[in-house]
Amino acid sequence: MKAKTNELFEDFTGSTGNITAAHSAGHLVVRNKVTPTYTDTDYQRVVRQNFTRFAKNWQDLTDAQRALWAEKAKVVSASSSYYGISGKISGFNLYVRCNMNLELIGITTPLTTPVDNMTGLLPDFKTVNLSDSELKVTLEGNVEENDVLVVRITPLSVGQSTNINGLRQVGTVAGGASETIITEKYTAQFGTPAVGDKVQVQIYAINTLSGYASARQTAVTNIAEESAGS
Repeated sequence: MKAKTNELFEDFTGSTGNITAAHSAGHLVVRNKVTPTYTDTDYQRVVRQNFTRFAKNWQDLTDAQRALWAEKAKVVSASSSYYGISGKISGFNLYVRCNMNLELIGITTPLTTPVDNMTGLLPDFKTVNLSDSELKVTLEGNVEENDVLVVRITPLSVGQSTNINGLRQVGTVAGGASETIITEKYTAQFGTPAVGDKVQVQIYAINTLSGYASARQTAVTNIAEESAGS
């Protein structure tokens, strides 16, 4: 609503209680205060910071380098599912995506030109095991040598079947390996795990040379107690 005010309230803006006031077209506008429903996370802040940094780095590339990304983007857009990408993509967005993928797996030297290497065969997810307070994700096979597998996870309530928005990266599996310990990052994000807890797990590979990512594999399981000899 718009309110006609005297001079005492001409400079009144901001929020108090459940009310927010602002000036619009010479009038004081008063409305109910809206509380955002989203919550910021360290991960989201890092993503925004990296995007800003790579957007600046893009401007520092030569015209010839940017042209190479634009040409590669045409190839990727024509076979988007093959590259783990949905739909068309620009050279700028391909540059940012590849470099942000590499950041996720700890490679901080940015690519200046696109690389052709693709991810190898993605091993199947096997189990999430808990043994002596150590939480471990295991795979059915080894990750390809030039890939790093990203592990994302979120707890689910008994009645939940999925919570994609709740997934958080809790670890990686190196090339040539088939398991990783995720205790520290899982506990920091979700609290202490327990045998029987229902979780959703998502895995995908990132090629360490190109930054291309594989399709994502998602599974719902319960944390199991690791048996002797597992």
